[in-house]
Amino acid sequence: MEINSLKIKIDIFNILSGQIGLYTFSNGVEVPAIAILPDSTYGYDYPPMNTKVSGIEVVIIDNIPKIQARIGANDSLQTYYWDIYLKQWDNNPLIDTATIAQEGMLDLGYMITPASFVKPSIELGILSSATWRVKSNLLRKSDPS
Repeated sequence: MEINSLKIKIDIFNILSGQIGLYTFSNGVEVPAIAILPDSTYGYDYPPMNTKVSGIEVVIIDNIPKIQARIGANDSLQTYYWDIYLKQWDNNPLIDTATIAQEGMLDLGYMITPASFVKPSIELGILSSATWRVKSNLLRKSDPS
C-alpha cells in the first residue's frame, strides 16, 4: 500500500467523520481541525495565531524517510514514519475516539504502534491527548548503472 500524508489525512477524516472538531480562524472561517505539519505557509506554527480550536484536533507530522542500504543487494529499504496526535479541547473522553481511529487504520491495512495517552496540558487548554505512529516500508531497487 502506497502511503503519504494526504492519504493518512483523508483516511482519518473518513474514519472519524463527525467527531473531528473545528478550527475557527480570526476571520470567522471554520474548517475541520485536521492538519499536516509542517504546513506549507506556517511551518509548525499552524493553526495561525488567534485561531480557536474546539473538539478533537488531529495533527499529522510528516516525517522524512529513513533509508537503509541492504548489504549485498541492489536495493534499499526506505522506512517512512508519520506521527499522529489527537488533542481533546473539550470535556469529552478521548480514549473511545483514539480506539476508533486506530481500529479503522488497522482495518485499512496501516502498520501502527499502540496509542499512548499523554497528560493534559491545562495551560494550553488541551484536556487530553493521544499519539501513535504510522509506518510504511518500501523496497527500492538501485539503479544498476
